[in-house]
Amino acid sequence: MSINVLRLDVWIDPCFDEIVGKEAGINLSVMDMHGDEDANWAMLAETDVYHVSAAKDEVPLKPPLSQ
Repeated sequence: MSINVLRLDVWIDPCFDEIVGKEAGINLSVMDMHGDEDANWAMLAETDVYHVSAAKDEVPLKPPLSQ
């Protein structure tokens, strides 16, 4: 079984990608917040876990994530 993890394309300490990316059974994807809305929803539909930092100002006004 694999777990799909998604994070936004904002700056994050590179150790997050390093740690999560080397774990067996975890697929890490990075979503372009300003990319195609349909593509973003498709990515979210395949995601088990998503990471959003505590900074609310990084999420766009029309986010693909529930607030």
